Amino acid sequence: MSPMVGDCSARPLALNRGSVSSRLICVHPPARAAVRDLLAVADVFVHNWALGKAATFGLDSGDFAGANPGLVYAYASGWGEARGSEPSPGTDFMASVGLVLRLG
Repeated sequence: MSPMVGDCSARPLALNRGSVSSRLICVHPPARAAVRDLLAVADVFVHNWALGKAATFGLDSGDFAGANPGLVYAYASGWGEARGSEPSPGTDFMASVGLVLRLG
């Protein structure tokens, strides 16, 4: 998405400079386990999966209440819950699944 800096969109480059990213496909149990391990020491977790998907993955806010009570857990929905239990998919290029680990 424009504007571009080389082959990268300027917006994620500006917002994520210096960060390290990994791709974990959460339909696979080992990936879900890796996310759970990371969230045990993370400060923030934000996702924009479809309604109910985090619970399906075992990655809902309640799944971390005991393991990491200080975790800030946020859900950024494309449509919210107002459209029923099976809303159309929504997306926002500004929101992505992410977590923030403590530095130091």
